[in-house]
Amino acid sequence: MPKAKVSQAELDAVNGAALDPIIEALLEHLPAPGDYWSKDDRALWLRMIELSFELVYDDEPQPEATDEPAARTGLHPHGG
Repeated sequence: MPKAKVSQAELDAVNGAALDPIIEALLEHLPAPGDYWSKDDRALWLRMIELSFELVYDDEPQPEATDEPAARTGLHPHGG
């Protein structure tokens, strides 16, 4: 008997948070276990999820907010 697709509510319960709509849509397009899925289509899906991660998640942790002004870059605001 094929497994049913995991619902968003079930994913939220596991992850503790809602998924980004881009990632959610890609997960919804996964074929059911046991279905035919060509290697080319799998590679394309993996590339799309990789690019989605780049859009959705930061590569570096965000600095904590402070009351101090941003560090000066040493560049003159008028190009000097």
